[in-house]
Amino acid sequence: MNGPANTGKGFLPLDIAGVMNTGIEEWFASYSDPVPSVFFYEIRDKLTRCFSENKPDASAKPDLHQIWLANYKIVFLLSDYYFKYSMLIAAEKQGYAGLVTDVKMDFDTARELYRKTIFSNVRIQRRPFPKNLVDRYRFIRQNKFDPGAFYPGFNDRRKNYIIGDRDRAEIKFYLEENGIDPYFINPTLLLSDGGKNLNSDQEEETKSIVDSFFSRIFASFPETKEAFDESVRRTIFEIIIDKYRHYFTFFDTLSEYSISGRDLIVCPCGNMLFRLFCCAWRRHGGTVTGFSHGNVYSYIYTPGDINNGSQLILDRYITCSKGETKLLEDSRKDFRNGLESRAVMETCRNSYYRTVFTSVRNGPAVDSVKKVMVVGFPYSFDVYNNMSYLHLEMSIVRTLKDAGFQVLYKAHPDSLSDASAFFTGMTDSVITDSFETVYNMADCVVFPIHYSTTFGFTLMTNRPIVIMESPLLTGWHPDVEGLIRKRCSSVKLSFNERSVFSFDREEFIRSIHESIKRTDQGIVETFAF
Repeated sequence: MNGPANTGKGFLPLDIAGVMNTGIEEWFASYSDPVPSVFFYEIRDKLTRCFSENKPDASAKPDLHQIWLANYKIVFLLSDYYFKYSMLIAAEKQGYAGLVTDVKMDFDTARELYRKTIFSNVRIQRRPFPKNLVDRYRFIRQNKFDPGAFYPGFNDRRKNYIIGDRDRAEIKFYLEENGIDPYFINPTLLLSDGGKNLNSDQEEETKSIVDSFFSRIFASFPETKEAFDESVRRTIFEIIIDKYRHYFTFFDTLSEYSISGRDLIVCPCGNMLFRLFCCAWRRHGGTVTGFSHGNVYSYIYTPGDINNGSQLILDRYITCSKGETKLLEDSRKDFRNGLESRAVMETCRNSYYRTVFTSVRNGPAVDSVKKVMVVGFPYSFDVYNNMSYLHLEMSIVRTLKDAGFQVLYKAHPDSLSDASAFFTGMTDSVITDSFETVYNMADCVVFPIHYSTTFGFTLMTNRPIVIMESPLLTGWHPDVEGLIRKRCSSVKLSFNERSVFSFDREEFIRSIHESIKRTDQGIVETFAF
């Protein structure tokens, strides 16, 4: 678990602010990962198995079964917490004095920060009255001032309903194709303060299932006992109790209406409030339909959403292409862990991607590469290995600049401010506009990590592409790999003696120049249409 030894007594940067406080050059030259990144995946896989094995019986305890599956993200919370907990122990052993962000802190302070931050903002709260008032007006307007939208905010005369983002391009395409005009529901308007109180039996069965979960963890992963102490276990119990209460609030509200046989469209299906509403909807006999995020047709063969529990609340899942469906179905078969979705997959009759493809293929072909765009990583607190990818992106940028290229850095929407501050001056331009409006500024696009809807979009353009292939990511589907090689140049990443990403600089520069020869659109024609 421990990474390489570090003899320094400085402070280990936690984020971009910490790097800038330390000094970018000093950090870049000396940074090492206290705990190898692969350790996170080992933790997650073990906790996922424990979570799956701990599912309550659906026939004996249907409500608790629904709540348990709705809370699949506790696996990620605990994995992230234990990874960072282990990182602090390793960093202290390696001689670091503490962590640094915008301020310096000792390890005890850092542990408390991690605990508070990772487990904060996971409880459901009603929005303040002014925001609630705005939500209600938008709700009424989106339902075209239907009388049922005024109070209590529901209309059970429709066949189709929707919660979430109805303006997503993929959803609008599907709705228009099928002539569906769903009634919009905003679950936040149906919340009560704290949710419905549970009886003693419900609280006891919840405590029992949480205790059982941690017993399984400690049996298969005994080294976690100190990290997952009574305080952490109590926090997880309170998180699930909180969700249970709001689930029953929705359950009671929906009991006043005729739900059976009615379909609820949800997007995104990872939103916890939406998940609870969907669970209550299904318990009343309704069905739930989820949607593809879009532009995932090339890389969706992973142990990701289809198998990590997020889609267990769905009856149907709408993909954007038949190729996308194939990769998802193969993921179900090849990455089994007990949390794979059984939702029936359906595909739009016409390919949504064809419209996108037609609109972005215009423009002259690239015959030489002078400007390279690097697509940035999302540097948010809950991403376990931020610093590894920051170090990688800085290495990529420097290699490109040393080779004489103009470098454009496309900051991720989740970290526009921090990434802009870091890469300004290091690159020729930091871009914060949407990728779809700026991709043609570059002669070549580099993806340090290709698990991105931006990657799927770029495949449909005529821009040359270079992908950095991380050992942390699942390999390509056998039917995809050959087609990807015809469309993209690629460079293998590895970990050096400091557990930091490394790559062959000469090979990388060659891949930039060679990328203009890889224009085959077989991957799009086979899997997007």
